[in-house]
Amino acid sequence: MPGRNQDRLIDAGGLALMVAAPLACSPWLADGVVIPKLALFLIGCHLILAGWLWGAACKRWSWLSSDRLVTLTTVLLLWWSLAGTSWSWHWAQRLLLVHLALLLQALAAVLDPPRRQRWTGWLMATGLLVTLYSVLQRLDLDPMGWKHPLDPFMVRDRTISTFGNPNYFAAFTAVLVPLGLARLLTEKQPALAATVAGLAAVTVILSQTRAAWLALAAAAAIMAAHRGLRDLALKQWRPLALTAMASLVLLVGLSLVHPESDQRSEYRQNRQEASITTRLALWTAALCITEDNLWTGTGPDGFSSHYLPYRGLEDISELSFGRIPEHCHHELLTIWFEAGLAGVVLSLALALFVCYRVRIAEDPLAQAAGAALLGLLVNLNFITATLTLRALYLFLLVFLIPPAEPDDATEAPVWPALLAFVWIVLVTGYAGRLVWAERQL
Repeated sequence: MPGRNQDRLIDAGGLALMVAAPLACSPWLADGVVIPKLALFLIGCHLILAGWLWGAACKRWSWLSSDRLVTLTTVLLLWWSLAGTSWSWHWAQRLLLVHLALLLQALAAVLDPPRRQRWTGWLMATGLLVTLYSVLQRLDLDPMGWKHPLDPFMVRDRTISTFGNPNYFAAFTAVLVPLGLARLLTEKQPALAATVAGLAAVTVILSQTRAAWLALAAAAAIMAAHRGLRDLALKQWRPLALTAMASLVLLVGLSLVHPESDQRSEYRQNRQEASITTRLALWTAALCITEDNLWTGTGPDGFSSHYLPYRGLEDISELSFGRIPEHCHHELLTIWFEAGLAGVVLSLALALFVCYRVRIAEDPLAQAAGAALLGLLVNLNFITATLTLRALYLFLLVFLIPPAEPDDATEAPVWPALLAFVWIVLVTGYAGRLVWAERQL
């Protein structure tokens, strides 16, 4: 059955994106987070693209989505990939943006309601694993023995799980709270959803990541504003209350595990002050770069090559390993200076359109996904997104569009299957080469 094989390809890609990529890490590589996640993102992305193109060739799905939200996001990603005056800079980042644009078109076509539910369940299972691992780190029982180069207390006190940075870990887990609560309210056996929602809320609080706290507050406000979710919460108050009580007990217990020493407390206070000062300086520089490259933008990864003339701090080495900063810790500003005026207009229009779609969403899971999406956007005002977070953003975005109704394939040509197979082999080989090259460093 060609349709079944297409579904297998797409679900295999979904497992790679929703499960394997967030979990992927290796302290034995020179870069134990970025490279494994990049490799699995490429594998998952191309599995989904292969299944989608095969199905589109069989007239099962459309080649391009007609939804305006998807079209606007695709145009932004493609323009971003083409921005700048020199194509010799960072071609790999340009290709990754093209991958994201194609991935969004594929997800918009193939993510029908049953698949959305299934993939959300996979995401919940992933959330359970990464939050339990962060609890082990909190208890000083990390089996992989991560050591953060900047902060000797970070892995234990703030925890990084499999993300290498507490900010990225908190941004990922903050998304799980509204999704977990929605599944808790709508499922007949919500044990997994309740556990993940509670653990995610606890680990976000213990991460001491203020951006994630703001994201949780924004998501909670949006969920409370939806009448459908409020009515469900009133009907299902018992599991909500039990989850809240269990989370509170766990939070208090984990807070008492490692009482703060004066040395840790003083070190963290100094780090927080340096973090705020450094971010303000980087954001100021990003605005200046945007103003001076307003029409064309710098192109992807243009911050490091344009930063020095706008450097506002005498000593920023503590937070940037003594190197020129690679990004400005602000996703929206990153789009602005890399994509220029068109990126500014498109990103603001997209943010407003997302808010509108969240407001009119009717399905409880779609409402929760919209709340999680807007919470993630709040979080991205303080960090630059990773590939894992960008893929998660696209997945949540699909909940805000009407699901496409697939047509059954009547007769499947052979060439799409062969093309898909060759594509998968090449991309898998390339991903393996990335990991192998990293091991040699």
